[in-house]
Amino acid sequence: MNPFKDKVCIITGAGSGIGRALSLELARRGALVLATDIGETSARETAQIIAEEGGKAESALLDVTDRDAVREIVEKTAAEKGRIDFLFNNAGIGAAGEFRDTPIDDWNRIHEVNVKGVLHGTHAAYPIMVGQGHGHIINTCSAAGIAPTPLMSAYSASKHAILGLSRAIRIEGADLGVKVSAICPGVVSTPMRDAMEFRSQDKQKMLDSLPMAITPERLAIKVLKGVEKNRGVIPVGLDAWFIYWVNRLFPGLYDLGARMVVRRSRKISRQA
Repeated sequence: MNPFKDKVCIITGAGSGIGRALSLELARRGALVLATDIGETSARETAQIIAEEGGKAESALLDVTDRDAVREIVEKTAAEKGRIDFLFNNAGIGAAGEFRDTPIDDWNRIHEVNVKGVLHGTHAAYPIMVGQGHGHIINTCSAAGIAPTPLMSAYSASKHAILGLSRAIRIEGADLGVKVSAICPGVVSTPMRDAMEFRSQDKQKMLDSLPMAITPERLAIKVLKGVEKNRGVIPVGLDAWFIYWVNRLFPGLYDLGARMVVRRSRKISRQA
């Protein structure tokens, strides 16, 4: 049985990376996809690719930091299609660097997109799903939300917030027919990773030190498998699973390893 066939799906940040890969994979499984992005052209390109493959898709401009715009898209979709089956709160940004080098502006910008963007989508869709008696909200978190991630404190804090929000609402929604999952990938080869700002660090050397990245296409397949099984937390990638289990079983060992990463980063920065 295909749980995505003919289902109405909204995806934010669908113009590239994980969002585009999820949109394409959902469409291939027969879903009706509404691809939204702050880049209207990129969202349209995603919908066009889906159409060329024979799938069903629409696109829309959407800035997830605009609460009213998010609510309008969600309510309009529910009114026109009769329901919302899946909402993928995927839009996000990041920044790297030690806490002492990270300006408050970075914190505010990341909080607005990563936390409030997810909150806006969830707050708009949740009551609709409760009213219809079914629905699934999937929030793109990160391995940085599973465990504290030094050198990315602002990003890690935002993803911890998303994970906490997702797990709390999952419990509340269980008896109301609403499912909630948090995607927690490790390193993914996306435009967001390449565009990320690095404060007081050599960006290329830091990127080169990361584990091998999973592709968005492979990630999308694994994510939908987890969604199909209604998993609350969906780690994706060997690095994400490693972080998940080591932090859970041996938190002291995880902290020690993370301190070594910080020391190596500082050494790289001095050599740059």
